[in-house]
Amino acid sequence: MAYRSMAVAVWAKRRRLASSEIGPRWSLLPSERISTVERHREHHRRCMHMETEVAGHSQIVIRLMIGFILLVSALTKLRSLPAFVEGVLDYRVLPPTIARPFGWFLPFVELGTAVLLLADVLPLLAGGLTLSLLVSFALALAINAGRGRAIPCYCFGANQQHRIGWQTLVRDVVLLPPASWLLWAAVSGTSQPMPQSLFPRLSILGIAMLGALVYGLTIESLDLFFASPFSQSR
Repeated sequence: MAYRSMAVAVWAKRRRLASSEIGPRWSLLPSERISTVERHREHHRRCMHMETEVAGHSQIVIRLMIGFILLVSALTKLRSLPAFVEGVLDYRVLPPTIARPFGWFLPFVELGTAVLLLADVLPLLAGGLTLSLLVSFALALAINAGRGRAIPCYCFGANQQHRIGWQTLVRDVVLLPPASWLLWAAVSGTSQPMPQSLFPRLSILGIAMLGALVYGLTIESLDLFFASPFSQSR
């Protein structure tokens, strides 16, 4: 009886400690321990789900943003296609026999890639084309920047005001990591589709359009700065 009374007293003391703020975790009853573990597991599952959802939405935003950039680039090239072809020849990277058909064909490849990205169709093909286009642009810019040739960029049509330089190469290179992520996601089968709910769709679309707009304004600002007399006098 004395042993049973002592056990009851110890159990009651553990209960009091468990109900206080300083009670140790080992003082909980087995059922309470299970309940606490389940709460921690549920919290961990929610955090993991939120992280996965944020990563998936970020991937969609990047895909749409690059799609908008390529769409604008393709449409501006197609608006003055003969002048753009002459610009490709002026780069002097490819032989004229290859550069001329390449110049006529490139805007349509850009346009098709943009459609694939925006429509989320054939992600593997879209990712491969996106990365190939950006790498080819970067190589052509790097070769001519290394030669010291301040020729028009022709990145967005036949605009003669935008001259190539190392800043032009940087703005192309910054798109390589996200484009590589898109291709890796397509290869690994982790490409994320657009959410079904209306509000997430509109939010993602708005953020992607805003990102493309900020990218375009940044390009314009850098081109104006490097073309200014202040920049040339330094």
